[in-house]
Amino acid sequence: MEDYEKIKTIHDYIINNTKYDVQRNESNNSNYKSYKAYGPLMEGFATCNGYTDLMAIYLTKLGFDNYKIATTPEEISYSATGHIWNAVYF
Repeated sequence: MEDYEKIKTIHDYIINNTKYDVQRNESNNSNYKSYKAYGPLMEGFATCNGYTDLMAIYLTKLGFDNYKIATTPEEISYSATGHIWNAVYF
């Protein structure tokens, strides 16, 4: 597999096997540890933090340099909580 295909396969697996934790996003309270890698990996629920943490673990294990890029609520108008993504160098 080419590097892009490896990264896309991991991404798709996480997305297709995880539900967004709406409850945590709306009330900052949840029965899941969705804000870290444990949530999507073991419980199947995540917020952007959980998705990003799990993706970072896989990327690092495969030897890809990666970084977590975050915004604050003040930087984006559509979110009261900010957002976080993975940046991958390949």
